[in-house]
Amino acid sequence: MSPSLEAAPILPLTGGPFSLQVALTGTPSEGSPFVTLSEEDEFARVLLGVLKGDAGTVLDYCAIKIPRNVYRPSPVHETSPWSNPTVEERWSLEARRLSELEAASRFVPRAIRPGGSSPEGDRLPPLFFCSERRAFFSPPCPRCGGPLATCRDDARLVKAGLPLYSASLERFLECRTCADDDPEVPFYASEVSPELAGKPVLPATDLMRDLGEALAGGPEADAFRASFPCPDCAKAGEQFRDAIASGGRSKPFWEERWIPLNFYDSPFLLTGLDPFDLDEFADLIGGRPAESLARPGAPVAGLAAALHFPLDSERGHRARWLFEGDGSGLDAVEVFALKLAAFRQIAQSVLEYSRALNRPHLDLHPRHLLFDLARVGDGLPLFWNFQMRLHGISTAARLERVAEAADVVIPPRNPSVPYAPPEVLEFHLTPPRPAQLVLTDFEAETRTSARGLRLHGKLSDPYGIFPTPRAQDWILLTIENEAVGLAGVSIACRQDARSSPDPHELVFVSEPITLSDTALQRLKKAQGVRIPGIRYKVYADFGAPSDLYSLGMILLRLLVGNDEQDARAISQIVDKIAARLSAAGETTLGNLGTPSGASALFEREPDILTALRKANVFYSEIERPPERPNAIPDVLWKRAILLAVRLATRAEGFSLCAHRADYDEIHPRAKIELLIQEIDLIQQQLRSLLFQRQAVNLEIQQMLSEVLEEKALLERGTPA
Repeated sequence: MSPSLEAAPILPLTGGPFSLQVALTGTPSEGSPFVTLSEEDEFARVLLGVLKGDAGTVLDYCAIKIPRNVYRPSPVHETSPWSNPTVEERWSLEARRLSELEAASRFVPRAIRPGGSSPEGDRLPPLFFCSERRAFFSPPCPRCGGPLATCRDDARLVKAGLPLYSASLERFLECRTCADDDPEVPFYASEVSPELAGKPVLPATDLMRDLGEALAGGPEADAFRASFPCPDCAKAGEQFRDAIASGGRSKPFWEERWIPLNFYDSPFLLTGLDPFDLDEFADLIGGRPAESLARPGAPVAGLAAALHFPLDSERGHRARWLFEGDGSGLDAVEVFALKLAAFRQIAQSVLEYSRALNRPHLDLHPRHLLFDLARVGDGLPLFWNFQMRLHGISTAARLERVAEAADVVIPPRNPSVPYAPPEVLEFHLTPPRPAQLVLTDFEAETRTSARGLRLHGKLSDPYGIFPTPRAQDWILLTIENEAVGLAGVSIACRQDARSSPDPHELVFVSEPITLSDTALQRLKKAQGVRIPGIRYKVYADFGAPSDLYSLGMILLRLLVGNDEQDARAISQIVDKIAARLSAAGETTLGNLGTPSGASALFEREPDILTALRKANVFYSEIERPPERPNAIPDVLWKRAILLAVRLATRAEGFSLCAHRADYDEIHPRAKIELLIQEIDLIQQQLRSLLFQRQAVNLEIQQMLSEVLEEKALLERGTPA
């Protein structure tokens, strides 16, 4: 893919100066003609966009996020069902989040506002792509030529026997003018599910057929053809009509001609393009050839490689590293320093995100950590000027109110393995569980302004309360028991801090709940008796430890991921380390470097030692032979690796967070700040190594690093 990428305008559809265009593939007959950046979202996809000043001038590349034509949410438990309004609200929420974060952080996507946006926000009309003309048009009504729009009128949908717009994920196109004249006019949908068989709704293929037949009509269709937004299609319809009139048997011209980009009018988001994800960027810093990125699985990477790594003689070659080809091993130090600099930006972005929204991200993985490089020109080597941006704004953790009493953090629906922490993975894998309830007391609320009663009781699960709740976790109880006068009642509660932990029984105190006199009397009669028909779900108090876990895996991926060791292989090593730490007994910061400490434990395991060796900063195997000079001081490398492992594990006395709730409620982000301070200390020593008489003082610098490490341990009050 080259910078002269083919594209077709969508805003405005006629093109002209300063238009937004969708990038097109060079193989129109194979698959989708649109260059797709991401399809991991269940409700949206991201396409490569081009901002053009005129037909041949590219101003910038961008990412166009638009809804899917068919929503396919994962079949996992949710506390509230998805519907069209909630999906559209998510677009508004993402736009608001971007606006909030832009003022708080430089590490968020660059929002681009196209000209002429409506007060309600940015929206696209239905858009079809003509594969012959290689252009977009908005399909008109095949009956009157008027506009087609998504039907949001629930009353009209009820009359047609169709799912409500406000209570389902089904969407239908209609012509409002034709519907007013004839209520029997059918709707159109991108796909018609089996449940809608026999209903007045036709699939996208029928809309294309109806448009094609209208264009191929007789003289009465002349006005429709003249006003059709794609003149080439109008001409093809006329030619098809003439061929049929002459006795020919031509294939319907509309078949395979039109490809829906956006079947329904819908919101969209436009952000600047950050072409390299974490995997690609880490590999490039480690020496991966840029041209190897141009592959079908990463369509934008070839374009980015052409922009940032030009090979033509006019623009010349730009240095990528300061110590490129250095024979003393300082190139390894430089690669190490650059990877830590990338991680420093990632950690800072997580801190600023948490500060701005007061909750963790919980969806940190390489595809949400994107990087942009400085364009070719004078200045520092290429890898010394980059910008990281934190994506996944819409899929990140969200707040949801349960039982009208508690705000809980809901983690992403599709967590990415192996970067997602265990508590995020288990959340959606643990549906509401059955249990029995024993009520022990009814307390009138006096501590707050809320009205109602606090219920005290015990929740019993013979298979064990799972996941094990902690003090700040919320537990949602759903009661389905007509005998006590409660059916479909949800109660938010927490573990009673005065009780002793029991794996099979939870002593709880609920939030205030208002009950009718009848229900209250029945409940009081059932006091002390086991009440069946109870289901519960634990909502973990997600905080900084969950993002720190992901950051640990990300740091390890940066440092030791290469052409032979991917994230899953690194995850297996982390699991092995966690098992060794557990078997070794107490491992504290005070004995990390001793014969019984974690550092020595790693060195005694050949597979762990091989996986974490400092030569792995280089991408290619050819750069990692034992005899290759590598000037990274062992003490600094060990320090960075131990930091990553302490982030990615949950071992008491060793890990930065011993469990998912291991953070200070008063200073919830303190450990992220400590992480950044630790990275800064390592970076300072690396800069000294690189730029202060580096070739002469390598050995001295390493000795000083060891002394500084011992001094830091002593200042923290721990034995060396």
